[in-house]
Amino acid sequence: MRTNPVAWVLPVVLVAGVACRSPVPEPSRPPNVLLVTLDTVRADRLRCGGDDPVDTPTIDAIAERGVCFSQATAEAPITLASHSSLLTGLNPNRHGARDNGTYRLDEAVTTLAEVLQAKGYATAAFVAAFTLDARFGLAQGFEVYDDDLEADHPAGRRRKKAWLGHERPYVDRPADAVFRRAADWLAQERERPVFLWIHLFDAHAPYAPPEPFRGRYAGRPYDGEIAFVDHELGRFLERAGERFAEGDVIVIAADHGEAFGENGYEGHGERLHEPAVRVPLVVAKPGTLPRGAVVGELVRNVDVTPTILDLLGVQPDPGLDGRSLVPLAKGEKRIGPPPGSYAETLHPLLRGKRDELRSYRTEDWKYVRHLRDGVVQREELFSLSEDPGELHDRSGAPEFAAERAKLGSRLDEATREERSTPFESTGSGKPTGEIEQKLEALGYLD
Repeated sequence: MRTNPVAWVLPVVLVAGVACRSPVPEPSRPPNVLLVTLDTVRADRLRCGGDDPVDTPTIDAIAERGVCFSQATAEAPITLASHSSLLTGLNPNRHGARDNGTYRLDEAVTTLAEVLQAKGYATAAFVAAFTLDARFGLAQGFEVYDDDLEADHPAGRRRKKAWLGHERPYVDRPADAVFRRAADWLAQERERPVFLWIHLFDAHAPYAPPEPFRGRYAGRPYDGEIAFVDHELGRFLERAGERFAEGDVIVIAADHGEAFGENGYEGHGERLHEPAVRVPLVVAKPGTLPRGAVVGELVRNVDVTPTILDLLGVQPDPGLDGRSLVPLAKGEKRIGPPPGSYAETLHPLLRGKRDELRSYRTEDWKYVRHLRDGVVQREELFSLSEDPGELHDRSGAPEFAAERAKLGSRLDEATREERSTPFESTGSGKPTGEIEQKLEALGYLD
């Protein structure tokens, strides 16, 4: 049940305070790991992203205990592809799950959950939307993978969805329901260290925060959804108590952002501009990482898996696309050039178009390649240091020809390996039946 949070600030403050006073776990107990992924949350909506337009005291308290990466970017502006990168350390063209509903994570790919399960961890995931249903492959390595969306709705009641004209039958569930089920599991798992992944879908359209967040953010329902999620995270941590204390790992990440008219586009999925791919990322492990640090260098969601493994003393696979962020968080000098960020979207194909986009980004530049039926149609080049809004395409300017060629070459290198793993039931590559209906209800099909 969604509660009236009149007194909700105090419990959150107490949670943060208790966590800060908790003793560092004995070396004999491996650290617990909590990964919270916020669907459709822009980096600029959180304090550590730079703007702070939303009241998020719980996430702020976690950031104060750890490190905020203010320039984090996603590998895809779509849920399944991005989460698969986050949980494997591989780019979408290498893990195979490249869009919602029509692809799945390749079984040959090793997930973070599989690695930790082999290390003796109790592994559980609680997801909030059909796009992460177990059938699409991310259940690999999780002893518990809770994607039962119907269980959290009253019997016989289906929410009607005026948005895009489609019925909305059990395609998602709110944060309070997800946290409640995760807390119940956590209370029962006492013997082993835990890896708990919680996915929250509330900030995805249509935006409809509960009261008092609807009133508090009148005219800003998207922000109200984020505030509600933060509130529920605080309640969850209060209930978890010492389970995620000093020496344990907490990661707050997002799969992608959301565009609100920038570059003439609303939503996410079909473009690779910054509003849709720049995401929040907070990593906390007091006693190992500095407190309250902000890292402004470019980092990526594929870095999350090797970072968590490094924090647990587990050597990441050197074949991953991601790198551990622990040295960067500690202020150590990089060895070699900073890695660039690859991103792609094949989502226009799902919507009946023939286009796909690929991009390669460095600290200062972004190169975008538009393809149709595999053939390059046009290129874009943006100087992010001078043009953060990506308003001026420099790809045709002779003085930037060398930069365009260099980034194009790096994109070629990043896409040398191509793996696409279609979901078995799609046949022609188009979703059918139940999958089609649910993707329509989520807004992913016209």
